[in-house]
Amino acid sequence: MAPVYARVTNCIVARIGKESGGLCALTGAASSGGALKAVCSRILDDSRWQSVPHLAFVLKEDGSESILAAFGVFGETEFERLKSLSAQIGRVDQNARYIDYRQAEQDCEILAARLKERFGRRELRSFSFYPVPRGGVIVYGMLSYALDLPATGDNSSIAADAPVMFVDDCAISGMRFGQMLGRFPGRRVIFAPLYSHPDLRRAICDREPRVIDCVSAHDLADLAPELYGEGYAGWHAVWSQRLGKEVYWTGQPEYLCFAWNEPESSFWNSATDKLEPGWRLVPRNRCLRHRSVDGPPHRDTDTPLLQVLPKAAGPIKPANGTIYARMPDDTVALAALPGSECYILEGTAAAMWFALVEHGAVEPAAASLAGRYEVEAERLEADMKRFVENLRDQGLVADS
Repeated sequence: MAPVYARVTNCIVARIGKESGGLCALTGAASSGGALKAVCSRILDDSRWQSVPHLAFVLKEDGSESILAAFGVFGETEFERLKSLSAQIGRVDQNARYIDYRQAEQDCEILAARLKERFGRRELRSFSFYPVPRGGVIVYGMLSYALDLPATGDNSSIAADAPVMFVDDCAISGMRFGQMLGRFPGRRVIFAPLYSHPDLRRAICDREPRVIDCVSAHDLADLAPELYGEGYAGWHAVWSQRLGKEVYWTGQPEYLCFAWNEPESSFWNSATDKLEPGWRLVPRNRCLRHRSVDGPPHRDTDTPLLQVLPKAAGPIKPANGTIYARMPDDTVALAALPGSECYILEGTAAAMWFALVEHGAVEPAAASLAGRYEVEAERLEADMKRFVENLRDQGLVADS
């Protein structure tokens, strides 16, 4: 059973403790395993996986943690994507916030109170309002009730040169705000996102003389200084250069998702030297926008892309760090974590592996295969014993 490198490799995507916080908040799952399963189901909708041969994601409940790993024939570009996915899941599990409609309504009431305090009800009614598509349309609908404002688009009583207020659900870098600003040349502007970082709001006011003020219901925290430590200054300089002058602020705020939209993110793929869209993690039932997206790309195989490993019967069972997957060609990919050394079991060896996982002992595992092979029972049992000893030597199975 020699390691195979060129054909199939493996990569740990996520190791999440039982006390998962952010992922459970985003997915609505009660456990880390359920959260990772929901996230993986959403990830597999992405067409970028379509080009990966022999792809299989594996979910394993392993003692005090849940493990999500991937098997496949990965090039440098795919490995960079897996690394970015792993980093994104890790950050989200530490800091994520899910805003349902009830929370959004409360947030709009807070924003309304702050706008009334800043401008007064009379002045607010003299403004023109522009809901930034599409999340801003939902926020403006709630805000218009809280402030008794005109319906969207009804500006017939508003002066043509009146200040215009941009309303949005969140602002991360300010790029979308800059795009909207160009649509209203010469007009004075107020920016009112529900969520934003205070440094972003200050940067917009400092750079744009037409901006009267920026007001939010809630401040986002920047996690980058703690995340990168002494390397933060270098990280900030590199990403500021990559994003260019179209953004007003560079940082890594806590991960947000609204009941209607999961805001876009991005990562740098060093294999292609290009920015790529980040991964959508929130399942369809938790985000209105995702329900209109097509399902996973068609693949010419009956092997599921996500395989949830069953609990082994024992007393002989896969070791704590062992993961495996049934591949589209009916082989078994097998690996001991951490590390990327990958073994391939074919033919009889693959059948023996699944029999061992199911029965947990040499004798019943061998007996379950007796009807499939024209081999004497004693020889089949002896072969199974040698197979198990080989697995033990590799650290792939253990005795409970």
